[in-house]
Amino acid sequence: MFGRHAFPQSFRSALPVACTLLAIAVNLINSEFAQAAHLAQQAGEELEQPAAQLFLPLAGRKITAPDLRRLTDAPGTETQPALSPDNLQVVYVGIDASGGTDLYLADLAGGAPLNLTNSPSVIEETPVFTRDGTRIAFGRNAGDGWDIYSIASDSTDLLPMVANAGSDESHPAYSPDGATLYFDSNREAGNWDIYKTALPDGAWSAVVRRAGTDRFPVVGFGGKYLVFRSEFDGNSDIFRIGTDLSSLRSLTTDPDFDGYPAATSAHQGIAYASVTAAGSRIRQMNDAGGGMGTLMPAVPWQTETPRLSDDGRWLVYAAALPGESTDIFLSPYASPMQQVGSVSFDTVDCGWEGGVLTLGWARAWESTHDLIYWEWVQQWVDACERAGKQVEHVNDLLYGYGALVVYERSPQQKYLDIAQAAADFVMQQAPRAADGTLLHLGDAAWPDTLIVAHPFLLKMGSTTGDEQYTQEAITQANLHSTHLQDAASGLYRHAWPASETGVSGPAHWGRGNGWVLAVAAEILRTTPEGTP
Repeated sequence: MFGRHAFPQSFRSALPVACTLLAIAVNLINSEFAQAAHLAQQAGEELEQPAAQLFLPLAGRKITAPDLRRLTDAPGTETQPALSPDNLQVVYVGIDASGGTDLYLADLAGGAPLNLTNSPSVIEETPVFTRDGTRIAFGRNAGDGWDIYSIASDSTDLLPMVANAGSDESHPAYSPDGATLYFDSNREAGNWDIYKTALPDGAWSAVVRRAGTDRFPVVGFGGKYLVFRSEFDGNSDIFRIGTDLSSLRSLTTDPDFDGYPAATSAHQGIAYASVTAAGSRIRQMNDAGGGMGTLMPAVPWQTETPRLSDDGRWLVYAAALPGESTDIFLSPYASPMQQVGSVSFDTVDCGWEGGVLTLGWARAWESTHDLIYWEWVQQWVDACERAGKQVEHVNDLLYGYGALVVYERSPQQKYLDIAQAAADFVMQQAPRAADGTLLHLGDAAWPDTLIVAHPFLLKMGSTTGDEQYTQEAITQANLHSTHLQDAASGLYRHAWPASETGVSGPAHWGRGNGWVLAVAAEILRTTPEGTP
């Protein structure tokens, strides 16, 4: 059998190759998703005036004029904004006509901003909130070099945080738990590198120290990565390094001057400023450098200094039309991954593409417990229900799977009814070969069936306690192995015809082998030790 301790030897031998093919398949998917995200974003690049419609898809809705907010409208220049952890306040740098700077704090609900520093002879830059929102850290230069200070959000209690005689320190960034402060410094022979220190007053240690300028660190992706600007390759590009000091790599390599990065805590989003001959614009990408697209256009607007909210839902930035002063704006934010997801929302795609995407959201929900992923699954299931979705093909089993994921947190009968309809279809009505193998298209079995049927069958078994569904998942894994797996290589073919006149698919399809590997891992993960 295809159980925990009884995988066919040919399947075991195929695992290393299948892992490689899975990686290739994921790269192909990412490429397709990046293209889809880019195309989706193009619809949102028109920003000729504040009343223009934006297409920044998030949670199944289109963002229109009321969602784009101008937060400041003062005679001077406002720049380098950052949102508070609760998204109720924004801190920014105000520059007066003489070039003097101060930090200002404004409520998004309105009202006059509070001048936090009131010291125009001192230069302040890049303010960020502490994780509890009670203080603000920033770079400060009183004429004797740059140091990092913090101030209470009521403008009291100005305190030095990182000050080193003979060198400059600036651009603070907090770890998710607030226990570590990252910053840049030129303490080593005047070269700018990135350091960290344990708070409140721990020793320094280098994160990135090499030839070339490395500056503007920000922490993202749940504290997994540090994103920063680097001139290591001779041009200003965006780089990434693990907070465990692994996986250093460049994310941009274009000739533009890329800098001032911002990263989300989740959802794989990075925003950054890109300066070209035509001006400054804000662009975005995912944590691998894919899904690139322009968030804010270069013409006629000049946009700069982006910051993303802690929850990844909002982008705050500075922008100006030619000849006008720079002000602070707030817009909803959707990462490349969220934009791909919007396709299912906007088209109510309840078939293969929408189902596989929902499977990914569900996995993200299980792994991160970030509620937004569960909400996406719920919205997709609800949208399909409103559209009158019926379970008529094995691909539709992911509709039932999504309903079970939603049911776990919101145990409404309608979700259980959707799942039961899917169960009735797969157990009683779905086309099968003579030996019981589920058929995917016509009289052919495909490995695709495994990735749509098994998540549902295993979830149905664990939710209802009915072992027939778990056993059916194992049975189908074995049957598909019998018909699709090549005895010599251990790899799976694209299709097996149940009749002599059926269409055969002899190619060892990379993504299909990826599905097989994912399903095998899921069976092992969800069935008890010793399951036959």
